Amino acid sequence: MPVTISGSGTITGITTGGLPDGSIAAGDLASTLDLTGKTVTLPSGTGGKVVNIAVSSFYATQESTSDTSYVDTNFTATYTPSSSSNKVLVIHQFLEGSRRTYGHYYDLKRTIGGTTVQLGSSYSSGLVNGYSGSNDSNRVGALIYLDSPSTTNEITYRLIHKAGGGGYVQYVYNSSSPAYYIFMEVAP
Repeated sequence: MPVTISGSGTITGITTGGLPDGSIAAGDLASTLDLTGKTVTLPSGTGGKVVNIAVSSFYATQESTSDTSYVDTNFTATYTPSSSSNKVLVIHQFLEGSRRTYGHYYDLKRTIGGTTVQLGSSYSSGLVNGYSGSNDSNRVGALIYLDSPSTTNEITYRLIHKAGGGGYVQYVYNSSSPAYYIFMEVAP
């Protein structure tokens, strides 16, 4: 097909890749690129991008347990992923304390459409463990879990906790120490 330049400056007949390198300079391009309705495919190895961050903070009253099996707390938050192939990094920050307890443990439950599963293990998912003193010991703790929910439906995350034995563990929020759920959605 012959290359034709019309009187208005329109060029036809050039196939993809038909222009030599350097024919178009950066100044020839628009300052923005509108990809509305387009799908962009990144080269292999360029995934793992954070596509959304959401923060849910709240205040609540103390919850305590001396149970050595996991019990639910009322501390929940919801998140809805934008893609079923994305992962969700859940970070839950809190203020906790214990008295005469031999370890205290935390985990998360995830509920999607009425189906609930416990996400971690009874020991390794709790980052605030092992206090065995005779007095209250309050400290800030955090629970971090990388979830692969495989859904675009709303997810409810609930904190659960238990005492290791010999006492109780309390879970406290107040106006100076609010709790946070931070959700970071990560594309593969």
